[in-house]
Amino acid sequence: MDRDLCNFNPMTGEEEPMNEDCREMADALDVAIKFLEQGFCEDAVSREYILDKIHSENDMEKIENSNLFALHYANLVKNAPSITPTFNKWHLVKDELPNKCSYVNITCRSLIDTRPDWVVETCYVPQYPSSPYSDWGNIPMLNDGECEVIAWMYRNIPEPYKPER
Repeated sequence: MDRDLCNFNPMTGEEEPMNEDCREMADALDVAIKFLEQGFCEDAVSREYILDKIHSENDMEKIENSNLFALHYANLVKNAPSITPTFNKWHLVKDELPNKCSYVNITCRSLIDTRPDWVVETCYVPQYPSSPYSDWGNIPMLNDGECEVIAWMYRNIPEPYKPER
C-alpha cells in the first residue's frame, strides 16, 4: 500500500492525508494481503469470534491507546480457536465428530470377527435416530451392526475434471 496515498473521507467527499492510526491500519492490511497472496492458510480462525471480540465493550476500552492497537489485535488472532479442518490426522469418534456433510475417511472395526480394521471413504451426515442409514453414509455393515466406526479424518476432494482447451 502506498503510504503517500490519501484517504478518501466519505463524510466530506474529500481526500485527506493519512493519520498515524490509518498508517498503522494500512501496515496491518499489507501484512494480511501478503498472507492472502500466499494461498492456502494452514491455521484459519473464525471471523465471527474475532468480530465478537472487536465489538465487545471490554475490548474497545483496551484499544483506546492507539499504540496498543496492533498488539491487542495480534493477540486476539493468536488466541482465537482454530477452525481449519485437520487433514491427514485421525480423530477418535469418542472424542469428536467431523463437521456436518464433511467428506471423511473412517476406520471401521469388525464386531463379528477378527479381521483387521479397514478404511472406508464416506460423508458424515448426522441422521435422525429413526433413520435406517448410518451417520457415516449408507454403509450396510454399519446399519446391520457388523462393524463400528472408531476413527475418522477429513479428506481433500479434488476439483472436478475440466477438459483442456
